[in-house]
Amino acid sequence: MAQLQILHDFTRDAAPLVRAFQRFGGRQSAALEASQPEPANTGDAEFDELLDTLNSRIANYYIERRALTTLSALEAVANHLVAVPGRKNLIWVSGSFPFSFGFEAMSGRFSLSNESKTFSAELERAARAVNNANVAIYPVDARGLVGAFPNPNFNAPRSARGLAQLSPSEQNAALAAVRSTHDTMQLLAERTGGRAFYNTNDIQGSIRHAVADSEVTYELGFYPTHGKWDSRFHEIKVRVNRPGLEVRHRKGYLALPEAAFDERQQLALLRQAMTSPLNATALGLTVGIARPSGDPPALRLGIHVAPRGVTLAQEGERWVGALNFFFVQQDLQAQKLASEGQTLTMRLTEERRRQFTQDGLVLERKIPLAAGASRLRVIVRDAGSGAIGSVTIPLEDRNSKRGPEAAAPKPE
Repeated sequence: MAQLQILHDFTRDAAPLVRAFQRFGGRQSAALEASQPEPANTGDAEFDELLDTLNSRIANYYIERRALTTLSALEAVANHLVAVPGRKNLIWVSGSFPFSFGFEAMSGRFSLSNESKTFSAELERAARAVNNANVAIYPVDARGLVGAFPNPNFNAPRSARGLAQLSPSEQNAALAAVRSTHDTMQLLAERTGGRAFYNTNDIQGSIRHAVADSEVTYELGFYPTHGKWDSRFHEIKVRVNRPGLEVRHRKGYLALPEAAFDERQQLALLRQAMTSPLNATALGLTVGIARPSGDPPALRLGIHVAPRGVTLAQEGERWVGALNFFFVQQDLQAQKLASEGQTLTMRLTEERRRQFTQDGLVLERKIPLAAGASRLRVIVRDAGSGAIGSVTIPLEDRNSKRGPEAAAPKPE
Protein backbone atom coordinates (compact mmCIF):
# COMPACT_ATOMS: atom_id res chain seq x y z
CA MET A 1 0.00 0.00 0.00
CA ALA A 2 1.65 3.22 -1.16
CA GLN A 3 -0.76 5.57 0.61
CA LEU A 4 -3.48 5.75 3.22
CA GLN A 5 -6.72 4.23 1.94
CA ILE A 6 -10.12 4.45 3.66
CA LEU A 7 -12.12 1.22 3.36
CA HIS A 8 -15.02 2.44 5.51
CA ASP A 9 -15.64 5.54 7.58
CA PHE A 10 -17.14 5.68 11.07
CA THR A 11 -20.30 3.65 11.58
CA ARG A 12 -22.50 2.32 14.39
CA ASP A 13 -23.27 -0.81 12.35
CA ALA A 14 -20.44 -3.35 12.27
CA ALA A 15 -21.89 -5.35 9.34
CA PRO A 16 -20.85 -2.98 6.49
CA LEU A 17 -17.46 -2.56 8.15
CA VAL A 18 -16.90 -6.33 8.15
CA ARG A 19 -18.01 -6.56 4.50
CA ALA A 20 -15.52 -3.83 3.56
CA PHE A 21 -12.71 -5.80 5.21
CA GLN A 22 -13.77 -9.00 3.46
CA ARG A 23 -13.74 -7.30 0.07
CA PHE A 24 -10.29 -5.90 0.70
CA GLY A 25 -8.51 -9.00 2.00
CA GLY A 26 -4.83 -8.98 2.95
CA ARG A 27 -1.86 -8.54 0.69
CA GLN A 28 1.82 -7.69 0.84
CA SER A 29 3.08 -4.65 -1.01
CA ALA A 30 5.98 -4.68 -3.42
CA ALA A 31 7.68 -2.01 -1.27
CA LEU A 32 7.54 -4.30 1.77
CA GLU A 33 9.02 -7.20 -0.18
CA ALA A 34 11.78 -5.01 -1.63
CA SER A 35 12.73 -3.72 1.83
CA GLN A 36 13.27 -7.26 3.16
CA PRO A 37 15.79 -8.90 0.79
CA GLU A 38 17.04 -12.38 1.58
CA PRO A 39 20.85 -12.70 1.79
CA ALA A 40 22.42 -13.76 -1.47
CA ASN A 41 23.46 -17.40 -1.69
CA THR A 42 25.11 -17.95 -5.07
CA GLY A 43 28.10 -19.90 -3.74
CA ASP A 44 30.51 -17.11 -4.66
CA ALA A 45 31.37 -15.11 -1.51
CA GLU A 46 32.54 -11.98 -3.38
CA PHE A 47 29.51 -11.95 -5.66
CA ASP A 48 27.21 -12.52 -2.66
CA GLU A 49 28.76 -9.53 -0.91
CA LEU A 50 28.19 -7.34 -3.98
CA LEU A 51 24.57 -8.45 -4.31
CA ASP A 52 23.93 -7.91 -0.62
CA THR A 53 25.34 -4.38 -0.85
CA LEU A 54 23.14 -3.52 -3.82
CA ASN A 55 20.07 -5.10 -2.23
CA SER A 56 20.76 -3.22 0.99
CA ARG A 57 20.74 0.12 -0.81
CA ILE A 58 17.47 -0.74 -2.53
CA ALA A 59 16.01 -1.90 0.78
CA ASN A 60 17.08 1.34 2.48
CA TYR A 61 15.22 3.37 -0.13
CA TYR A 62 12.01 1.42 0.36
CA ILE A 63 12.31 1.43 4.16
CA GLU A 64 12.64 5.20 4.05
CA ARG A 65 9.58 5.52 1.81
CA ARG A 66 7.54 3.20 4.01
CA ALA A 67 8.61 5.04 7.16
CA LEU A 68 7.60 8.42 5.74
CA THR A 69 4.31 7.03 4.41
CA THR A 70 3.51 5.52 7.80
CA LEU A 71 4.31 8.73 9.68
CA SER A 72 2.17 10.70 7.24
CA ALA A 73 -0.71 8.25 7.69
CA LEU A 74 -0.47 8.44 11.50
CA GLU A 75 -0.50 12.22 11.32
CA ALA A 76 -3.49 12.25 8.96
CA VAL A 77 -5.48 9.90 11.20
CA ALA A 78 -4.63 11.96 14.29
CA ASN A 79 -5.59 15.23 12.57
CA HIS A 80 -8.89 13.64 11.55
CA LEU A 81 -9.66 12.54 15.13
CA VAL A 82 -8.49 15.62 17.01
CA ALA A 83 -12.03 17.07 17.20
CA VAL A 84 -13.50 13.84 18.59
CA PRO A 85 -13.63 14.20 22.39
CA GLY A 86 -12.06 11.69 24.75
CA ARG A 87 -9.65 8.84 24.24
CA LYS A 88 -9.39 7.20 20.81
CA ASN A 89 -7.93 3.73 20.18
CA LEU A 90 -6.02 3.16 16.94
CA ILE A 91 -5.56 -0.57 16.22
CA TRP A 92 -2.63 -1.06 13.84
CA VAL A 93 -2.55 -4.59 12.40
CA SER A 94 0.54 -5.23 10.32
CA GLY A 95 3.09 -7.86 9.43
CA SER A 96 5.86 -5.28 9.51
CA PHE A 97 6.52 -2.06 11.38
CA PRO A 98 8.84 -0.09 9.10
CA PHE A 99 10.91 1.79 11.63
CA SER A 100 12.33 1.66 15.12
CA PHE A 101 12.23 4.86 17.07
CA GLY A 102 11.81 6.13 20.60
CA PHE A 103 9.36 8.93 21.27
CA GLU A 104 11.47 9.80 24.26
CA ALA A 105 14.51 10.69 22.18
CA MET A 106 13.01 12.38 19.15
CA SER A 107 16.39 11.95 17.51
CA GLY A 108 14.68 11.15 14.23
CA ARG A 109 17.09 8.40 13.30
CA PHE A 110 16.03 5.15 11.72
CA SER A 111 18.27 2.13 11.50
CA LEU A 112 18.83 1.59 7.80
CA SER A 113 21.59 -1.02 7.56
CA ASN A 114 24.86 0.92 7.27
CA GLU A 115 23.18 4.25 6.57
CA SER A 116 21.19 6.76 8.62
CA LYS A 117 18.39 9.04 7.59
CA THR A 118 16.97 11.89 9.60
CA PHE A 119 13.21 12.47 9.74
CA SER A 120 13.11 14.76 12.76
CA ALA A 121 10.52 17.13 11.28
CA GLU A 122 8.18 14.31 10.25
CA LEU A 123 8.61 12.53 13.60
CA GLU A 124 7.89 15.68 15.55
CA ARG A 125 4.75 16.44 13.53
CA ALA A 126 3.43 12.88 13.89
CA ALA A 127 4.20 12.69 17.63
CA ARG A 128 2.60 16.07 18.24
CA ALA A 129 -0.51 15.17 16.24
CA VAL A 130 -0.98 11.79 17.98
CA ASN A 131 -0.58 13.33 21.44
CA ASN A 132 -2.81 16.33 20.71
CA ALA A 133 -5.56 14.05 19.41
CA ASN A 134 -5.39 11.80 22.50
CA VAL A 135 -4.91 8.70 20.35
CA ALA A 136 -3.71 5.45 21.93
CA ILE A 137 -1.98 3.09 19.49
CA TYR A 138 -2.51 -0.68 19.74
CA PRO A 139 0.00 -2.44 17.43
CA VAL A 140 -0.97 -6.01 16.52
CA ASP A 141 1.63 -8.26 14.86
CA ALA A 142 -0.29 -9.99 12.06
CA ARG A 143 2.44 -12.65 11.76
CA GLY A 144 1.20 -14.25 14.97
CA LEU A 145 3.65 -16.49 16.77
CA VAL A 146 7.04 -16.08 15.09
CA GLY A 147 10.42 -17.62 15.70
CA ALA A 148 13.78 -16.12 15.04
CA PHE A 149 14.83 -18.66 12.40
CA PRO A 150 14.69 -18.30 9.54
CA ASN A 151 14.50 -14.53 9.59
CA PRO A 152 10.81 -13.71 10.19
CA ASN A 153 11.13 -10.66 7.97
CA PHE A 154 11.64 -12.95 4.98
CA ASN A 155 8.61 -14.33 3.19
CA ALA A 156 7.97 -17.96 4.10
CA PRO A 157 8.03 -19.29 0.52
CA ARG A 158 11.37 -17.60 -0.14
CA SER A 159 13.07 -18.63 3.11
CA ALA A 160 13.84 -22.31 2.70
CA ARG A 161 17.00 -22.30 4.80
CA GLY A 162 16.80 -23.48 8.39
CA LEU A 163 18.81 -22.67 11.48
CA ALA A 164 21.72 -24.93 10.56
CA GLN A 165 22.16 -23.16 7.22
CA LEU A 166 22.29 -19.64 8.65
CA SER A 167 25.62 -18.07 9.43
CA PRO A 168 26.18 -16.60 12.92
CA SER A 169 25.82 -13.08 11.53
CA GLU A 170 22.53 -14.03 9.85
CA GLN A 171 21.30 -15.60 13.09
CA ASN A 172 22.11 -12.40 14.95
CA ALA A 173 20.36 -10.37 12.25
CA ALA A 174 17.26 -12.56 12.57
CA LEU A 175 17.16 -12.11 16.33
CA ALA A 176 17.73 -8.37 15.97
CA ALA A 177 14.86 -8.14 13.47
CA VAL A 178 12.45 -9.74 15.93
CA ARG A 179 13.61 -7.57 18.82
CA SER A 180 13.47 -4.40 16.72
CA THR A 181 9.89 -5.04 15.59
CA HIS A 182 8.67 -5.85 19.09
CA ASP A 183 10.56 -2.92 20.62
CA THR A 184 8.94 -0.58 18.11
CA MET A 185 5.48 -1.95 18.90
CA GLN A 186 6.10 -1.63 22.64
CA LEU A 187 7.34 1.95 22.36
CA LEU A 188 4.38 3.00 20.22
CA ALA A 189 1.98 1.49 22.75
CA GLU A 190 3.66 2.79 25.90
CA ARG A 191 4.17 6.33 24.66
CA THR A 192 0.50 6.67 23.66
CA GLY A 193 -1.22 4.62 26.37
CA GLY A 194 -2.02 1.56 24.26
CA ARG A 195 -0.93 -2.05 24.36
CA ALA A 196 1.18 -4.12 21.98
CA PHE A 197 0.11 -7.63 20.91
CA TYR A 198 2.74 -9.96 19.45
CA ASN A 199 3.82 -13.58 19.60
CA THR A 200 0.19 -14.72 19.65
CA ASN A 201 -1.95 -16.37 16.99
CA ASP A 202 -5.12 -14.96 18.55
CA ILE A 203 -5.27 -11.84 16.40
CA GLN A 204 -9.04 -11.61 16.75
CA GLY A 205 -8.71 -11.74 20.53
CA SER A 206 -6.04 -9.04 20.42
CA ILE A 207 -8.35 -6.72 18.51
CA ARG A 208 -11.20 -7.45 20.94
CA HIS A 209 -8.92 -6.57 23.88
CA ALA A 210 -7.98 -3.29 22.20
CA VAL A 211 -11.64 -2.41 21.59
CA ALA A 212 -12.59 -3.34 25.15
CA ASP A 213 -9.98 -0.95 26.51
CA SER A 214 -12.12 2.01 25.43
CA GLU A 215 -15.20 0.89 27.36
CA VAL A 216 -14.12 2.46 30.65
CA THR A 217 -11.81 5.48 30.62
CA TYR A 218 -10.99 8.39 32.90
CA GLU A 219 -9.43 11.68 31.89
CA LEU A 220 -6.67 13.11 34.06
CA GLY A 221 -4.76 16.26 33.25
CA PHE A 222 -2.09 18.49 34.65
CA TYR A 223 0.03 21.47 33.66
CA PRO A 224 3.83 21.00 33.76
CA THR A 225 5.61 23.58 35.87
CA HIS A 226 9.22 22.75 34.98
CA GLY A 227 9.35 25.40 32.24
CA LYS A 228 11.88 23.37 30.22
CA TRP A 229 10.50 22.76 26.74
CA ASP A 230 13.59 21.01 25.46
CA SER A 231 11.96 18.17 23.44
CA ARG A 232 13.01 15.63 26.10
CA PHE A 233 10.80 12.79 27.27
CA HIS A 234 9.26 13.23 30.73
CA GLU A 235 7.87 10.18 32.50
CA ILE A 236 4.34 10.07 33.89
CA LYS A 237 3.29 7.67 36.66
CA VAL A 238 -0.33 6.98 37.60
CA ARG A 239 -1.08 4.93 40.73
CA VAL A 240 -4.45 3.72 41.98
CA ASN A 241 -5.30 2.78 45.54
CA ARG A 242 -6.64 -0.68 44.72
CA PRO A 243 -4.52 -3.83 44.39
CA GLY A 244 -4.71 -5.96 41.26
CA LEU A 245 -5.68 -3.16 38.88
CA GLU A 246 -3.65 -2.38 35.78
CA VAL A 247 -3.78 1.22 34.64
CA ARG A 248 -3.13 1.80 30.97
CA HIS A 249 -1.92 5.32 30.28
CA ARG A 250 0.68 7.26 28.39
CA LYS A 251 4.06 6.66 29.99
CA GLY A 252 5.10 10.24 29.50
CA TYR A 253 5.18 13.21 27.19
CA LEU A 254 7.62 15.10 25.05
CA ALA A 255 8.36 18.60 26.31
CA LEU A 256 7.95 20.07 22.85
CA PRO A 257 8.11 23.84 22.44
CA GLU A 258 5.37 25.59 20.53
CA ALA A 259 5.58 24.60 16.89
CA ALA A 260 7.31 27.17 14.69
CA PHE A 261 6.66 26.00 11.14
CA ASP A 262 8.99 27.25 8.48
CA GLU A 263 7.83 27.64 4.89
CA ARG A 264 8.89 24.11 3.92
CA GLN A 265 6.96 22.53 6.79
CA GLN A 266 3.90 24.65 6.08
CA LEU A 267 3.91 23.49 2.48
CA ALA A 268 4.25 19.86 3.61
CA LEU A 269 1.23 20.20 5.91
CA LEU A 270 -0.83 21.80 3.16
CA ARG A 271 0.14 19.10 0.66
CA GLN A 272 -0.97 16.48 3.14
CA ALA A 273 -4.31 18.24 3.63
CA MET A 274 -4.77 18.37 -0.16
CA THR A 275 -3.99 14.69 -0.78
CA SER A 276 -5.12 12.88 2.37
CA PRO A 277 -8.32 10.81 2.06
CA LEU A 278 -9.23 12.03 5.56
CA ASN A 279 -10.39 15.54 6.31
CA ALA A 280 -8.49 17.46 8.98
CA THR A 281 -10.56 18.60 11.97
CA ALA A 282 -8.18 20.72 14.05
CA LEU A 283 -10.25 23.69 12.89
CA GLY A 284 -14.03 23.33 12.95
CA LEU A 285 -15.22 23.86 9.38
CA THR A 286 -18.65 23.65 7.72
CA VAL A 287 -19.23 24.34 4.03
CA GLY A 288 -22.63 24.86 2.43
CA ILE A 289 -22.82 24.77 -1.37
CA ALA A 290 -25.20 26.04 -4.03
CA ARG A 291 -24.90 26.06 -7.79
CA PRO A 292 -25.93 29.35 -9.38
CA SER A 293 -27.40 29.25 -12.86
CA GLY A 294 -25.42 30.48 -15.82
CA ASP A 295 -22.18 29.73 -17.59
CA PRO A 296 -19.37 29.00 -16.89
CA PRO A 297 -20.32 26.46 -14.21
CA ALA A 298 -19.47 27.49 -10.66
CA LEU A 299 -20.20 26.76 -7.03
CA ARG A 300 -21.20 29.29 -4.41
CA LEU A 301 -19.74 28.38 -1.03
CA GLY A 302 -20.88 29.44 2.41
CA ILE A 303 -17.99 28.72 4.78
CA HIS A 304 -18.38 28.69 8.55
CA VAL A 305 -15.21 28.51 10.66
CA ALA A 306 -15.80 27.61 14.30
CA PRO A 307 -13.86 29.64 16.88
CA ARG A 308 -12.26 26.49 18.33
CA GLY A 309 -8.65 26.30 17.15
CA VAL A 310 -8.40 29.91 15.93
CA THR A 311 -5.69 31.88 17.72
CA LEU A 312 -6.04 35.57 18.44
CA ALA A 313 -3.30 37.68 20.01
CA GLN A 314 -4.00 40.97 21.71
CA GLU A 315 -2.21 43.98 20.25
CA GLY A 316 -3.23 47.13 22.01
CA GLU A 317 -7.01 47.40 21.87
CA ARG A 318 -7.33 44.89 19.03
CA TRP A 319 -7.30 41.09 18.79
CA VAL A 320 -5.24 40.02 15.79
CA GLY A 321 -5.20 36.76 13.84
CA ALA A 322 -5.21 35.41 10.29
CA LEU A 323 -6.80 32.53 8.40
CA ASN A 324 -5.49 31.10 5.13
CA PHE A 325 -8.16 29.70 2.78
CA PHE A 326 -7.32 27.33 -0.08
CA PHE A 327 -9.67 25.99 -2.74
CA VAL A 328 -8.24 23.05 -4.69
CA GLN A 329 -10.01 21.21 -7.51
CA GLN A 330 -8.83 17.67 -8.27
CA ASP A 331 -9.55 14.88 -10.72
CA LEU A 332 -10.33 11.26 -9.81
CA GLN A 333 -6.61 10.55 -9.21
CA ALA A 334 -6.37 13.50 -6.78
CA GLN A 335 -4.27 15.48 -9.28
CA LYS A 336 -4.63 19.23 -8.92
CA LEU A 337 -6.50 20.90 -11.79
CA ALA A 338 -7.02 24.38 -10.35
CA SER A 339 -6.39 26.17 -7.08
CA GLU A 340 -6.76 29.57 -5.53
CA GLY A 341 -6.19 31.05 -2.11
CA GLN A 342 -7.15 33.88 0.15
CA THR A 343 -5.80 35.22 3.44
CA LEU A 344 -8.24 36.82 5.84
CA THR A 345 -6.60 39.09 8.42
CA MET A 346 -8.62 39.82 11.54
CA ARG A 347 -8.21 42.90 13.73
CA LEU A 348 -11.13 42.64 16.11
CA THR A 349 -12.37 44.98 18.79
CA GLU A 350 -13.25 43.44 22.15
CA GLU A 351 -16.92 43.38 21.18
CA ARG A 352 -16.22 41.69 17.83
CA ARG A 353 -13.92 39.18 19.55
CA ARG A 354 -16.71 38.18 21.93
CA GLN A 355 -19.05 37.80 18.97
CA PHE A 356 -16.48 35.69 17.11
CA THR A 357 -15.91 33.36 20.07
CA GLN A 358 -19.65 32.80 20.21
CA ASP A 359 -20.61 32.61 16.52
CA GLY A 360 -17.42 31.93 14.61
CA LEU A 361 -16.77 33.35 11.16
CA VAL A 362 -18.84 33.15 7.96
CA LEU A 363 -17.30 33.71 4.54
CA GLU A 364 -18.87 33.44 1.08
CA ARG A 365 -16.91 32.52 -2.01
CA LYS A 366 -17.75 31.74 -5.65
CA ILE A 367 -15.53 29.12 -7.32
CA PRO A 368 -15.51 28.61 -11.11
CA LEU A 369 -15.38 24.86 -11.81
CA ALA A 370 -12.50 23.45 -13.84
CA ALA A 371 -13.12 20.94 -16.63
CA GLY A 372 -12.67 17.36 -15.41
CA ALA A 373 -12.78 18.25 -11.71
CA SER A 374 -14.30 15.49 -9.58
CA ARG A 375 -13.91 17.06 -6.14
CA LEU A 376 -13.24 20.36 -4.47
CA ARG A 377 -11.19 20.59 -1.29
CA VAL A 378 -11.75 23.56 0.97
CA ILE A 379 -8.82 23.97 3.39
CA VAL A 380 -8.53 26.54 6.16
CA ARG A 381 -5.33 27.05 8.12
CA ASP A 382 -4.84 29.14 11.24
CA ALA A 383 -1.75 31.24 10.60
CA GLY A 384 -0.93 31.48 14.30
CA SER A 385 -0.94 27.80 15.28
CA GLY A 386 -0.81 25.97 11.94
CA ALA A 387 -4.05 24.11 12.80
CA ILE A 388 -5.91 22.95 9.69
CA GLY A 389 -9.50 22.07 8.89
CA SER A 390 -10.64 20.69 5.56
CA VAL A 391 -13.81 19.62 3.77
CA THR A 392 -14.02 17.55 0.57
CA ILE A 393 -16.93 18.27 -1.78
CA PRO A 394 -17.67 15.64 -4.50
CA LEU A 395 -18.40 17.08 -7.94
CA GLU A 396 -19.35 13.92 -9.86
CA ASP A 397 -22.82 15.23 -10.65
CA ARG A 398 -21.59 18.59 -11.93
CA ASN A 399 -22.75 17.85 -15.48
CA SER A 400 -26.33 17.12 -14.39
CA LYS A 401 -29.01 19.73 -14.86
CA ARG A 402 -29.36 20.21 -11.14
CA GLY A 403 -26.23 20.00 -9.04
CA PRO A 404 -25.78 19.70 -5.30
CA GLU A 405 -27.44 22.49 -3.37
CA ALA A 406 -27.29 23.50 0.23
CA ALA A 407 -27.96 26.64 2.17
CA ALA A 408 -24.99 28.62 3.32
CA PRO A 409 -24.10 27.56 6.87
CA LYS A 410 -25.34 29.71 9.70
CA PRO A 411 -23.38 30.27 12.87
CA GLU A 412 -24.66 28.11 15.71
